[in-house]
Amino acid sequence: MNPANERKTPYTEEELEQFAEGFISRMSDISEVKSMIERKGEAKVKEILIEGFRKQDERNLINIDIEGSVH
Repeated sequence: MNPANERKTPYTEEELEQFAEGFISRMSDISEVKSMIERKGEAKVKEILIEGFRKQDERNLINIDIEGSVH
């Protein structure tokens, strides 16, 4: 792995949506995922997944701790 190729920006909303859609399409036959989709609906499951992917992305602004003054 080449560190120069490492991503330096957060994932876009479109990329997060693609990740969630891909996850649902690949995992929809697993009983836990199927059950969650039946209980909450596919749109809500997609939102939950996107939020999870966002929290795992260390470059996302919600995961950056700012120390000191921001002015």
